Amino acid sequence: MILKGYTFFERCLVTTFSIIPFVFVIPSFMVSIKNKNWRMLWGGMFAGITSIMYHVLEAWKYEEYKSVFYINDGDWHVLDNIGILIGLSFLLI
Repeated sequence: MILKGYTFFERCLVTTFSIIPFVFVIPSFMVSIKNKNWRMLWGGMFAGITSIMYHVLEAWKYEEYKSVFYINDGDWHVLDNIGILIGLSFLLI
């Protein structure tokens, strides 16, 4: 049973717009691999994956599934914020 709040079309849009920007980051990941800048690579991957998980779980809230990978949607939100702070700290370094 899906909780109310978004229509099916809006859920599809949120999912699509959560995944598409991550695809455009892949070239920067390739540059990080080429330059062996592992800190930037793993920080970017962490930020991207947690952001996707948070926004997709926010759009597709199921009553049956309270958590994904033993992390509920509120904790994905916290991890998404941590990913943003990691990205900002890399930008400032």
